Amino acid sequence: MKHPILYLLLFFTLTRTATNAQQQDPQWSLFMFNPLFNNPAAAGTADMTRTQLMYRTQYAGYQASFDDGGAATTQLIAVDVPLASIRGGLGLHILNDRIGPSGLRQYQLSYAYKTVLNRGNLNFGARVGLTELSLDYNFRYNDKDDPLLVGRTGRVTETKPTIGLGVFYDTDNYYIGASVSNLNQPRFETGSLFRPNAYLQFGYFYDISYNIQLQPVALVRFLPNNLKTVTFDAGVLASFFENKIFAGATYRLQDAVVAIAGVNLLDNRLKISAAYDFVQPKEVKTPQSFEFMIGYNFNAPRFGKKSIVRTPRFRY
Repeated sequence: MKHPILYLLLFFTLTRTATNAQQQDPQWSLFMFNPLFNNPAAAGTADMTRTQLMYRTQYAGYQASFDDGGAATTQLIAVDVPLASIRGGLGLHILNDRIGPSGLRQYQLSYAYKTVLNRGNLNFGARVGLTELSLDYNFRYNDKDDPLLVGRTGRVTETKPTIGLGVFYDTDNYYIGASVSNLNQPRFETGSLFRPNAYLQFGYFYDISYNIQLQPVALVRFLPNNLKTVTFDAGVLASFFENKIFAGATYRLQDAVVAIAGVNLLDNRLKISAAYDFVQPKEVKTPQSFEFMIGYNFNAPRFGKKSIVRTPRFRY
């Protein structure tokens, strides 16, 4: 295990950036089921074509007192596929995020290069894409002399390129990954600056018995060179009946306790899951958020060969 850790330490040494402020990336309570969103090096690591749809409502039921605001909502479509012809995998995710007068869309393409290391696979990933930020200036604001607001009306949309890097090591029993987004630090005319966001992700699979498996998980997020921004999610999931049913809980630092449950159907190809956040800060008007995910795994493409056809007794 010492070699993967050395790779991770080297990765963060090369990507450290002096920063004083940050634009946070959207967060997910079901992060353990979609490592591609945080890490481009996770593309193709499932050894199957993985498709996912996710929906999140933050502070469900909240309504703004004056403006056209309300609860923040986020939607995600993600696909990744292993491709032996390019010695790795490709991934694509499309994100739509909306909170009050502001909107965020991302279109990100990821590539991961796979190498064998010890008893697992070490993947190096890169991501390029577009970030689209929009703002409706028809909102109530306090400082009418703010130069970013004077003379502006209607909805304004800007699009900037973004770049990210990652490394991901996985075996049959565990995975660990590190990544950094927004390396080029795109700046928008609205005053928003997307600083690099760094991630460390970990998961372990422990079989208690044939029908029961435990999965400790953790996700650490921070701004490089500013440890005061560190936050994390950590918890454990338990699956039963050959991984057909699973449930568990995680804790997000100074934010929420998250309950998670779901099922795997159709020979574990179809995953349906939900998360409910019990938000902790007392000043929050509506102390709950929820999230849903549905995913389906297809056979990996086999170019130049017939695809494997599975029957109850035979495999071709």
